[in-house]
Amino acid sequence: VLGPLPEDGRGTVRIVDADGEERSLLVRQIAFAGGRSPSPELLPTALRRQLPRMTTLGTTVTRPDVDAPYAEASMIESVPEGWLWWLPLSTGQVWIGLHCDPDEMKARGPGRHFDAALAHARGPAAACRGDYDEVDEAGPPAPYPGYFAASTPRLLDTPTSVLLAGDAASTLDPLVGGGIEKALVSGEHAAVSINTLLSRPQLRDLALAHHRQFEARLWDEQAQRTMRRYLEEPRYSDHPFWAERHAQVRVQIEATPDPSHFPERLRMHPSLRELPALMRRGSELVETKGFALPHSDETLATLGRVPLAPLMDQLSRHPKVDGLLDRSARDARLYLVSRGQVLRAVTELLDRGMSVAVREGDDRG
Repeated sequence: VLGPLPEDGRGTVRIVDADGEERSLLVRQIAFAGGRSPSPELLPTALRRQLPRMTTLGTTVTRPDVDAPYAEASMIESVPEGWLWWLPLSTGQVWIGLHCDPDEMKARGPGRHFDAALAHARGPAAACRGDYDEVDEAGPPAPYPGYFAASTPRLLDTPTSVLLAGDAASTLDPLVGGGIEKALVSGEHAAVSINTLLSRPQLRDLALAHHRQFEARLWDEQAQRTMRRYLEEPRYSDHPFWAERHAQVRVQIEATPDPSHFPERLRMHPSLRELPALMRRGSELVETKGFALPHSDETLATLGRVPLAPLMDQLSRHPKVDGLLDRSARDARLYLVSRGQVLRAVTELLDRGMSVAVREGDDRG
């Protein structure tokens, strides 16, 4: 593909085929699934959010003689330098990856940094560390790892109307083990969005915005899981990799409100707006009623499997929280969702500020 891609996300695209012949294609919609680092000459992107920076060093070695439980099992181990991923391969070899802080790695050098992590390992990766007890910082450079890549979990966007899919839209920290799930869920949603773009061109702008919001919500959920996982390792808080993550956990997670109980009465935020939104029906997206707060870049029509319109109707007619689940169960529009899902949706509405407690003496309640 010869760039740049059309900013409108459709139109003429120039390509070079396998024989070197240049041709032009007239496309109805471009979906870009070109990996985590698209060429800016092909497609401009903008960073929306990211977790602390991370670099991955890796190497493939002949599987050493280790205890049986580790022979075929993937294993994650934390070390002062970051975390090690021991991954047996079907070839009889093992891939060992170190996910680490890029500045600390550059200061020490990739080879020495990788060796230092192996020296601190207590799992099966320790069998690959060589014949030494401590890393000799003044000695000759250790062998360079065979794999080196920037691996910071990022959420990307594009100022164009190209639909981003896969790693081009967002990347996760492999520590939470959600990569395959994310690929499947994100890929399916991209396909549904593309179906809608092609079959319902009048919904094009909404469909593109809906897919961006979907990727952002998916990334935010995984980012929260990732940072909580890092908080489970308290031993290395004075080392750069862990110190930066623990500090960000305190800012992003511990400061997040988590109400332990609901107010007696709730109502919609007085500034909440009703806006057109999309929700999935089969293999396409259809238009429905959505809700957004002022200055929000996200319009919600559902929370999980719970459609918001009937839930908002319930809060408008009956602000008392007591009995809300029973009333929702009798609403045909909420019949197929569980009480637990409704409860989580009400909690999230309160957390997001889309619903607020009715103060005593408030006549609007």
